[in-house]
Formats: sequence, structure tokens, C-alpha cells
Amino acid sequence: MSCCGGSEEKKRSRALEKEIRRGKRKRVPYLLLLGAGKSGKSTFLKQMRILHSSGFTQVEREAEYRPLIAQNVIMCVKSLHQGMLRLGLKYYAVQNGQLGEAMVDYKPEGFLHADLADQIDTFWLDPGVQECYRRQREFGYDLPDSTKYFLDATRRLGGTSYTPTDQDIIQSRAPTLSIQELAFTMDRKQIAIVDVGGQPSERRKWVHLFDGVRGVIFLTAISEYDQVDQKTGENLLKHSMALMGTLLSSPFFTSSGFIVFMNKMDVFQDKISYVPLRHYFSSYHGPQGDSKAAADFLEHEFCEVVPAGTGGFPRRRSPSISAAMSSLRRGTSLHSEQSDEHLVYLHRTTATNTENIRNIFEAVRNIILINLLENIGVTP
Repeated sequence: MSCCGGSEEKKRSRALEKEIRRGKRKRVPYLLLLGAGKSGKSTFLKQMRILHSSGFTQVEREAEYRPLIAQNVIMCVKSLHQGMLRLGLKYYAVQNGQLGEAMVDYKPEGFLHADLADQIDTFWLDPGVQECYRRQREFGYDLPDSTKYFLDATRRLGGTSYTPTDQDIIQSRAPTLSIQELAFTMDRKQIAIVDVGGQPSERRKWVHLFDGVRGVIFLTAISEYDQVDQKTGENLLKHSMALMGTLLSSPFFTSSGFIVFMNKMDVFQDKISYVPLRHYFSSYHGPQGDSKAAADFLEHEFCEVVPAGTGGFPRRRSPSISAAMSSLRRGTSLHSEQSDEHLVYLHRTTATNTENIRNIFEAVRNIILINLLENIGVTP
């Protein structure tokens, strides 16, 4: 499984799609990973590879992820420079503005040169750039979520001797434009997680391919509650809710169990302290800046996206999923009033946090996935 594009990945994706079209995949136990773009699906898949598969080889770290991370760093600088221009902010040091301008058309040569890494570090520390970063919502959130992570560590990332760590790889970002699969062993049984991409143009390619799939993991970036699509003007979190509602109503997923990860909780908890939820969801009347109350409200909003009577999304809550998992963040188990076949579970996650994903997936595996996999031929 590769996260960085290229001809080999495209070949694997086409071969996998052919298998799915021929129906071969229906005999293989698998979970479908769905969600809107930038919801954290690729990050989750990388975490699963680290936790339950062989991780990343030295060749992958140096040949695939080192160039990708260099590209990510340059993109962060470009986006900040564009933000400076849009906000009319001035650089405190002239050379930092010159660097920002030079990066507009710059393409890294497979790695980040050490001297350039030093210049970017100075650029990042410029007070004008720091103000731009704090005001990013004023120019449309064009900055990657990993901007602070990478620019805080620029000097470490520079030079030919740099080898990406697991956390560097997790923080890296490349659009998923092809079908990806990760197979691993769970309870001595082989299963696979399939990521089909999150862009609307990709969605049309896969929605008909998985008729009868039993397990779906749906990721949504809860931190996008105040963000809009630059082309349509649609609120991104409301779009994600609508997408989930569409999937739950789809005849292709009528018998599927759903696991919903309300993702990017770390970003959400920081943002909610200064960006009121009420400005974007007028029905919220809870305390301002209270991340738990706000998350509880949004969880309820997800429960309401499909009208009662469709057989898609339940309207009633059940008790805590397990007293035994009290040391973890309690997941919400939702059961359809129409049928016992359709179950939806919600968990609050931070996909970039390996320990969080480890704990949540243990709860999912022990309480949810075994039941779902029994329906597709895997016995615990």
C-alpha cells in the first residue's frame, strides 16, 4: 500500500477495481473506508499499517515520503505567503518575504536542502508569518493541518541524511486519487480495509462497486464546522453529514454496519475556544468554548441527518457500548428502530495520534468489528 501516487499505485488501483467489478472482492472479508476529502482516511490507513501490518520500509521512507514531506513543507510556505498577501500583512524581515515569493514556483528535488530548511525556519519565526498563521481562517483555511508540525521541525527535515519518522509519515498529506487496500491479520483471520478516495470525482467511480458490503468506517473532520467549500460555498461539516446520510440511505449499504469516526478532535478542541459553533450551527445553545458540549451537539446532528423511517440512521441511543472500556472515551452505539441489522457506532478520534487510534481501534475491534465480520464470513 502506497500513499504517494505514481504509476505502480495506479496499476494496483486499476487491478483492484477490476477485481471488485468481477465480484471477487465479495468473497474477501473487508471494511470500506469512506468520508469526504481531507477527513483523515489516508492518515487512519497509515496508522493501521503501523499498528497492524509491517509499517513502512526504509526504501518507502526515503524514496516516497522524504520527497512528499519536502513538497508539504514548500506548500506550507506558499500558502502562508499567499495568506500574507491576502491579509495585507508585512514581513518583519525583508528576506522572509523574498523567500515566500521564491517558493511560489519552487519545486523540491526529492529532498529539502539543509540551507533552505534553515531559511524556512527563519521565515516561520517571522512575527508577521505567525500572525498570518493565527488568522488563517480569514483567508479560507488554505493551510494544511500539519503546517505547525512541519514548520516547527524544519531544521530536522532538511538534508540528505533525513529519514522520515512514523509521525512524519502520518502528518504528510497527498490526495488519494486511487483505490488503496491494506490487508492485515486480526484474530488469526485476514481482513482488508479499502480506501476509495474522498474527492467527489472519485466517489462516482466507487459507489456502485460495493453492493452488499457489511462494514463501513466513515470519517468526518469535526474541525471543519466553520469551513466552506471554495467553489460551492457549502459548509464542509454539513456536507459530510449529508454524504453520510446519502450512504446510509443508499441501497448499496442497506445491510452495512457503520462505524463513524468524528475525527480531528485535537484541532476541534483548539478551534472551539475562539470560533463559536453557534455562528455556523444556529441551533446550538450550549456554552461557548466548551468542546465537550459542542461535540455532543454535533454528534446529535449526525444522528439527525437521515429522517426516521428510512431504515438508514437510527433515532434512538443505547447505553454505553461497554463498561469494560471505561478507560477509553465512551463510544456511542446507535441501533435502528426499524431493524437490528443496521448498527451505527460513533467515536471521537485524532487520527494523527497513534495511541488514540490504537485504543479506539481496540474498542472497535473487540466490541464492533467482530460482530460485523461474522456477517461477512469471519469468525472471532
